[in-house]
This record gives sequence, structure tokens and C-alpha cells, in this order.
Amino acid sequence: MARRILCKFLFQTILAMLIFSSTPLFAHLKFISDVGSFVIDDMNARVRLGDLSKVSGLSTDYAQWSQRSFKGADSSDEPSLWALFAQEDDIIGSNQSLGDIDPSRFYIPQDRQIHITEDTFIDGHGRTLELDAHARIVVDHGVTLTLCNMRIKNTRNNLANPIIWPIGYDAQVALIDVELALADDFNFRNGRLFIHDDVLVSGTHSFLYCSTKPGYICDGATFGFAQGSTFLYYPSSADNNLIKMMGKTASMYFDGATLLTTHTGMRLSKGMLCLDNNVTLSSAAETRLSVVTTQTQRHYAAAVNSTDWSPDGKYLAIGGEARVDGHEVLVYSFDGSTLSVDPITSTEYQSGIVHSVAWSPDGKHLAVGGGSSGNDLHVYSFDGLALSESSISRAYGSVVYSVAWSSDGNYLAVGGVTPTSGNEVQVYSFNGSDLSVSPITSRAYGGGSYVYSVDWSLDGNHLAIGGLNPASGNEIQVYSFDGSALSVSPVTSRNYGSNVFSVTWSPDGVYLAVGGSAPASGDELQVYTFDGSVLSVSPIASFDYGTSVEEVAWSPSGNYLAIAGRITSGANKEFQVFRFTKPTLESVASIDWGSSGYTVSWRPDGKHIAFGGNNPSAGHDDIELYALGYYFDMTWQPLVSGIIFGDLSVSDGDLDVHVLAGAQVNVIGSVLDDSL
Repeated sequence: MARRILCKFLFQTILAMLIFSSTPLFAHLKFISDVGSFVIDDMNARVRLGDLSKVSGLSTDYAQWSQRSFKGADSSDEPSLWALFAQEDDIIGSNQSLGDIDPSRFYIPQDRQIHITEDTFIDGHGRTLELDAHARIVVDHGVTLTLCNMRIKNTRNNLANPIIWPIGYDAQVALIDVELALADDFNFRNGRLFIHDDVLVSGTHSFLYCSTKPGYICDGATFGFAQGSTFLYYPSSADNNLIKMMGKTASMYFDGATLLTTHTGMRLSKGMLCLDNNVTLSSAAETRLSVVTTQTQRHYAAAVNSTDWSPDGKYLAIGGEARVDGHEVLVYSFDGSTLSVDPITSTEYQSGIVHSVAWSPDGKHLAVGGGSSGNDLHVYSFDGLALSESSISRAYGSVVYSVAWSSDGNYLAVGGVTPTSGNEVQVYSFNGSDLSVSPITSRAYGGGSYVYSVDWSLDGNHLAIGGLNPASGNEIQVYSFDGSALSVSPVTSRNYGSNVFSVTWSPDGVYLAVGGSAPASGDELQVYTFDGSVLSVSPIASFDYGTSVEEVAWSPSGNYLAIAGRITSGANKEFQVFRFTKPTLESVASIDWGSSGYTVSWRPDGKHIAFGGNNPSAGHDDIELYALGYYFDMTWQPLVSGIIFGDLSVSDGDLDVHVLAGAQVNVIGSVLDDSL
């Protein structure tokens, strides 16, 4: 006991020296077990690592760091990314030893991701952080990442695989004196963005702001865009006021750059807007769908029931009925234009039928649900090359029709029929490597009823459910979720009339799309609004499809809905895309595929859609990949949906616009001065 107290005292003494002393601590660290860790709990603390080979003791040869800031081994000005997060589980790609990472470089190797799981501050000391091809930084749910005093330069990324990806709606990214030297378009998809001091976007590519949460330019800070770059305001919502300058000295600076918005428009309420050299202000982004073409066809040799793109858009998972080779789960790779000729990996689902496949938000796991002779729920791990031969599995009881991950990957929702427990809706917790032994919470939909679809809202606070024969009579149900349990009963529900096969939230969580068969209203496709607690009494938009809508999917922008369905009479258009303009649905593309379309899935960049079903007609196949073409939306728009300077409705809504000497400003669409 005395020895334990002495060890604890020595550790506290060393930690206090580390945190409060201005002199860095030099030490050799050795972990005694796999659960060992070295925690720095102050953002001003520094560790200087000596001989990196002395960091040892983990069976995986990887050290896991919980930290705020690191300096490298060679010099205080040489940050070592190895010292950031080099834990095997946080890296996508084949297993590599520490010898594959150069500790003298400030970089992220190709195809790897750094997963930020705690509030983290990284000071680049003026260096360039290099991201090799497809490398990225992932910011976890509820975590703040601060990048300071550095140049960030990527090699190759795309909209589906951004260089910085906040996976949670409440994740935050703060940039302080940072240059983003973009080699590809960068999509800020989720969470909040904070701009401090001077932040510059350089290169000839676009910074897309697609998050539904605000971005803040702090007082005294400048968010600048250099020659040839573009700031595209393209949120997955109808809110035009998400970029907020937090004082009179906050500014956006366009030097020979473009400010581009969709017909959502953009309002800058206060601060300063500086326009220098040849600047374009446009409210007519390339967002109007113009053409859908069949790009790739693949043969499954049975019914395809489910498809899902990995979060980085590099892989397409497919599940269906028993194939000749017995492998119901397939994964294809995607090179940006076509699927691989053959699956890169596949696995047998216990000689059963797969009804649902879903990638985890980090792309490391694939959940599979269906009907089999044993465990109905499986979770496979994926290393970029193959699915694990042994998977996590749980017994549901009969048939799992739907699986869905929460946006932070911490929970997996399951829906089906005839579960052993009697509760058709079940939620498991997930710790990154294993599911809870049993559901942490579950609810009964109704004795002998079917739950065909479950879907989490982006914030993880609500779970939507659709099915047949619920006890309440309302097929559409929404439960609230507090992180540990679903509400005792639905917080809101609506009567559809018969089978609900698909429910899906819009990216901003404001709308719920529903598809099914034989509805009371006669319209198989329906869209409801959701105010955070209650669905609208009736759909705000609907469409009479004909027979059965099997699956509904929102585009990443929230402007389009794609559906897969079955039509037995009239013009057979099993695949259709609708433009959603509240409160209307306009059919803008369709394909006569054959017989029964069961699944449709948007690639995260919004430029491709995967489609599958059963019994395609001549010229089509079980799996089809469609490429989407867009054009600049030049249709008339009201002034209020253009670019707006200032805000008369608030007391400090006065934006100062400075057109510098010799500047030329080109206006496309509409610009409105609404300053005080």
C-alpha cells in the first residue's frame, strides 16, 4: 500500500512539474500495459521526446496520446505528428509499424486518418502540415480541434473525403493564423468553424461551407481568399445567415477570388467585406441537376436489397439475397468514375438474406442486418482491403430489416420483426471495437408488427421509425434519445395508412421523408417538417408514385430526393430524382430500370447514385451507378435569396463593404444592400 502511495505521489509530482514548469520534461516513457497512458491536461504544457524508440510497451507498437500540444524530438520548431495520435485503431489502411512513419516530418501519411477524440491544440510553429493523398483529420463528436500557426497543404482529396472532417454536429474546428493551400475542393460538412487572427484559403479550388451549424469570424480576425480561390456557401439547410462576423473588425477578404452561393442566398449581417482586384459575387451556383447517365453496371445474380457508400466515397457496400457463391455482402472500390470490375472483398451472411448494410461514420465497420438461421445482426471490421472473417454478431430473433449508425458512431439502431425480446426497435452501444452484449434500450412497435426502417437525426437526439401494424396505428414514429435510453413512447407520430418501407432525415434535420405503399392519402412519397419535437400534422409535400416506394434518400445538399420503387402500371420509372423546393417536389430525372427497385444511395459528394433491385430489363443490371451532371442555376430569384449586405432587422446589422482601388466586381444573380 505504501509503495502504491509513493508511486502516486511521484507521478503527481512529475505531472505538476510538467504543467507548471517552463522547462520541458525530458524523459523516457515505458508503458507497463496496453491500458497505460500519459495525459497532459493543460494546453500550455509541452513534452519534448528524446529517443522515440524508448516509447515502448504496447503490444501494437503504437502509443496513444491524450494531449493538447506537442513539440518534436529534434527542435522546438519541429513538430512531430508521430507524437500526436499514432494509435493503430485511429488509422485507416493496412497495419504499419512506427518505422513506416517519419517522426521528423509534420505530415499525415497516405490513406491515413488522425482521429481527434479529445479537445486538442496543435501549434505548427510556422511549419507546413502536409497531408499525403486521401489523408485527413477526423474530429469526434463534442470535440474541439484548434490548429494554430501553420500552413496546411493537401496532396489529393475530394468532397467525400475532406482534409478536416468533423463527424459530429457539435464538433468544433478553430483556425488561428492558418493558410489552407488547397489542391482539391474542401467541404466543411459538419460542426462549427471558428476563425481567429488571419486565415487564408489559397489555390484555385473551393472552400465549401455545407454545415448546418454557424461559422464564426471573431472580432479582429480576417477570413481571406486568394487569387483563383472560391468560397461556396452551400449549407444543407435553408439558413442564409450561418457565417457570422462577431464584431466591427471581423472581416472577409476576397483578392481576385469568388463568393458563390446557391439560391439559398447568403446574408452577412455585420463586420467588413473587402473586395480587391477581379472579384465575382454570384448567387447562381452549379446546383441545378441537368442530366443522369448510367456510368457502371455490375451483376449480383439475385435481388439487391441495400447499398451504402463509405463516408469517404471510396467504397460501395451491397447486400441482398443468396448468390450462387454464397456471398451476400459485397464491397466494391470506386476510383472517382467507375466501380471495380469485381468486389474487392465479400463475405457470406450465414446463407441468409441481407436486408440492410450501413457503414460506420469512420468507415472502419460495416453493420449488416437480415434474416438468417443464427445471429441476425453482424458488424464487420474493414481495413481498406477486406472485411474481417470473424464479425461481431448478435441474435435479434427473426429478421432484421434496418440498421443505422448514429452520426458519432457510438450507437447502432436496429429494426425488424419477431425479436426474441418482443421489442422491435433496439439500440446497441458501440465502443469502437465491440457492441454491447445486449441492447442498452429498446421499444415495442407492436405485437406481430414489422419495423422496416430506422434512421437517426444528425444530432443523434431523435430516432425515426417506419413499419407496418404498430400498436398505436401510426406507422411513422419519432423517439427522442438522451444518450442512454429512448423515450418511453414516441414524442411524435403520424398515420401513413399501410407499409412504411423507408424513413430518412434531411441533412439539417428539418424534414423527414417517408416512402411506402398503399398510403391513406394515395401519395407514396411524403415529406414532413419537424420543429425539434413535433412532425407537421400532414405532409408539406407529397407525390403519387404509383405502387410502392421502397427506399428514399436525401442528397447531401438536402435539395434533392432520390427514390427506388416498384411500378406495375403506366410509365415504369423505378428510379427517380425529385428537386425539393418547399413545399413542392418536382420530378427532374427518372430511369425505366425494369421491375423492382429496392435501394438507392447517394455518394457523399452528391455526384453519383448507386441503385439496385431485382429483375432488371434488357440493357440494365442488378447494380447500377448513375453519374449526375449539374449546371449553374440562372433562373430568376428574389432579392432576399441573393447575396445580402447587412440586416435592417437587428440593431447592429451594418456591414461595411470596401471595394479597393482598381478592383472590378462582377455580379451574377442578385445582390441586396440591407445595411442600416
